[in-house]
Amino acid sequence: AWLVKATGAIIISIYVMICISQLRLRRARERAGMPAPILPMWLFPWATYFAIAAMVAVLAKMAFDPKLASEFWASAGSIAVVLIAYFIKSRVKTDATGTTTADLVSAGEPTNRATTVTANKVTINANITVNVTGTVLNVSDQSSIESRGKS
Repeated sequence: AWLVKATGAIIISIYVMICISQLRLRRARERAGMPAPILPMWLFPWATYFAIAAMVAVLAKMAFDPKLASEFWASAGSIAVVLIAYFIKSRVKTDATGTTTADLVSAGEPTNRATTVTANKVTINANITVNVTGTVLNVSDQSSIESRGKS
């Protein structure tokens, strides 16, 4: 029963986060001088602001309505647990070699170093330099690299 109660406000919270992301990404796109999206949202940013306000009003109604309060607080508790777990997990990151960020900092090494990877296929989602089986490759955007030779 708790899981069913927790889903209602979580779904609304996810939609609020999507709206906030849309506002931030669109503004960042405009600041970067990129062209307008191919499929622009009507009434931007006012429709997004209205959607956020409406969803926050629904969440407030849920919080103060005795019939829906348990659903709201179950969702709020679930979101709090996930956020706490995320922040704990993001504090200590482990790379492909099993070295944690905390280990690198305590050893005095820079944490944003190139990583040596031995694999048949590596997917990269950033602008970084990667050393794959002895060959240095500069990669931009999302790319897939297949190594040739030793694996």
